[in-house]
Amino acid sequence: MKTIRNTASGYEYRILESGDDGVENNLVMEVIYPAFSPEPSRHYHPYQTEYFKILQGELIVRMGGDLKVVRRNQEFIIPPNTDHSMWNGGVQKARVLWRVTPALKTVQFFETLAMLANNEQTTSRGVPGFFESVLLLHRFSDEIRVSGVPFLVQKFVLGFLYPFARLWSGNLVKDCRRM
Repeated sequence: MKTIRNTASGYEYRILESGDDGVENNLVMEVIYPAFSPEPSRHYHPYQTEYFKILQGELIVRMGGDLKVVRRNQEFIIPPNTDHSMWNGGVQKARVLWRVTPALKTVQFFETLAMLANNEQTTSRGVPGFFESVLLLHRFSDEIRVSGVPFLVQKFVLGFLYPFARLWSGNLVKDCRRM
C-alpha cells in the first residue's frame, strides 16, 4: 500500500487499489483532507467517474451550480465532465473513501503534485506555479481539466505555452516523463 503526502496542502492519499492492480482499472484511495482546507480551483474529469464516501468529518462540495455539505456516512458520485470542487471547511480533518474509474494516470498526477509541494515548488497551499501548472495540465489532460475554459482553447493555449514551460521547469518535465 502506497501513501502520497503533500506537505504544503496537508492532503494525504493512501492508495488501496490502483489500475496497476488489474482491478477493473479502479483507483481506490483513502484521503485525508486537513481542517479548514481552502477550496481548490473548479475542474472536471472528461473520462472518469468519481465516487466518494465520507468516513470522518465533512466536505463542502460544489458541483455544477450547487453547494452542499456532505457528512459522515454520506456518499456522492461525480460523473464525467461535471464541474466541481470540494474541500474541508470543518474544524476536524475529514477522511474520505474515494474511487476513480477508470484510474488512468491519477496516481501519477497526485505524486507529481506532492513532489512539487514537498520540494517547496508550490505556494503554501500546494498550488503549483504558472509554468508547472501548464506542464501538469498538458501531461494529465485526460485526467483533469480547468472548468470555465473550453477544452479546445485550453489545448491551444497549453500547446503554445508548453515549450516555454519545459524550458522553465525542466526537472518537472523529466519527472513527468518517468511516470
